[in-house]
Amino acid sequence: MDRFRVSGGGSDLLRPEANARRTLAGRLMVAQAVNLHTRHERLDGTKTEWKPAVNRGEALDRFDRFAAAFAADRVGDRFVVAHEKKDGSKVVLAAVNGEDVKILALTGCSPATSQCWSLVKHQFPDVIFAGGLVSKQISGTTDWSDHAWGTAFDSTQGAKTTNDEQFEWLVRMARAGCTDFDYLLGSRAGRVVESYAPDFDIESSGAASSHLWHIHASVVNHHGARPPA
Repeated sequence: MDRFRVSGGGSDLLRPEANARRTLAGRLMVAQAVNLHTRHERLDGTKTEWKPAVNRGEALDRFDRFAAAFAADRVGDRFVVAHEKKDGSKVVLAAVNGEDVKILALTGCSPATSQCWSLVKHQFPDVIFAGGLVSKQISGTTDWSDHAWGTAFDSTQGAKTTNDEQFEWLVRMARAGCTDFDYLLGSRAGRVVESYAPDFDIESSGAASSHLWHIHASVVNHHGARPPA
């Protein structure tokens, strides 16, 4: 998957191209940016020369070409936009990093479920996959788990990543339109919490205390229905 990180607020989010473009446009609007120069910064540390000054629309056109080149060769250059001051110096307003997120297929799970897990694993390499397709009912009920449909995954915290961190990052990803799921269980400050589409508010949950150390993401909520045989 092609994903892009845009500097500024939410710079850790892995944005789809259209989302990244819109975010970049917002950065340039907030800065009331004019007289814009752009360049690429290579993975080896080298930098291209600044291209001639353009307006916001033309700078976004240059981003489109950068994104197309990234999609073609999977090389994660950095696209940088700067304003030129009267003295000729440059002030960087925004930067966009292209990243190739490897899709980690989950056996028996929907493509959207695999993609959501892949984003988590790319962001937090130390977290551990803890379950995908499992034919089971929710403990203590007659409701069928979304795991039985192949539309849910579990992920435990890692050596460096807390359960709170991966839960809150996924919520921010959903709020920003960078991934999609129906609900998420996890933890915050020692409490089990949950977050539901479409607003993804975070609320206390009566779910099992095991969610203090692992998250559960239901990409599609089947509301306890039994999966087809």
